[in-house]
Amino acid sequence: MNRRYKVTVLSKWKHVGRKVGRWVEIENPYDSTDLAHHYYMNMTEDDMIEIDQWVLQHDLGRRQAFAMWQLDDDKSLTMFLLKWGE
Repeated sequence: MNRRYKVTVLSKWKHVGRKVGRWVEIENPYDSTDLAHHYYMNMTEDDMIEIDQWVLQHDLGRRQAFAMWQLDDDKSLTMFLLKWGE
């Protein structure tokens, strides 16, 4: 069973540099710095690799940062949110 994450859609069509797409980020759900540190310590590279492998397997987009993906279209965004979002 996969973990669920707080996923934020940064923008439907966000320009980051020259890269256009639907950008999503797995966010820290805590306001407290101490809790945030604990939460991020539990978000491992292995967790992000699992998500990235799923994104690549379904040809939805590409990983751009530790917890950020650039998705290709609305269908990709919907699939990502249904699979990984809370």
